[in-house]
Amino acid sequence: MSEPAPVNSSKQSPPPPPGYSPPPQAAYSPSPGYPQSPAPPPGYPQSLPPQPGYPQTPPVIMVTHPVQVFYDLPVRTVCPFCQAEVVTVTTYKTGLITWVLSLTICLLGCVFGCCLIPFFYDSTKDVVHTCPRCNQKIGKWSRR
Repeated sequence: MSEPAPVNSSKQSPPPPPGYSPPPQAAYSPSPGYPQSPAPPPGYPQSLPPQPGYPQTPPVIMVTHPVQVFYDLPVRTVCPFCQAEVVTVTTYKTGLITWVLSLTICLLGCVFGCCLIPFFYDSTKDVVHTCPRCNQKIGKWSRR
């Protein structure tokens, strides 16, 4: 049996392959406790070149408008239909809360017309906001 050859520590490592260069040294010293991120391998471009045959498109810029919140009072807003700055006209419509209150009163035994009380109070109805210029519905506020 042959014994393994002893490792000679005096030998130098083989030279690097052609085209290889050592990574650049950092211009700063990393903070203690944080690992140093490895440098990208040499020869990689910083950004990819455009693909041939595909047109370069400009970036899409989206403009967002703040959401208008509607309550039970008229609000000043810009009508999305006629583009006029208006104060909305409010109307009251029977909504889910009106029917739930009426049914609750009826189930509690008040059937002698008391179950109709929610239909006479605007504070139990939904509010619809319309434009006074073009009469289009701009928004709705539902009671919850």
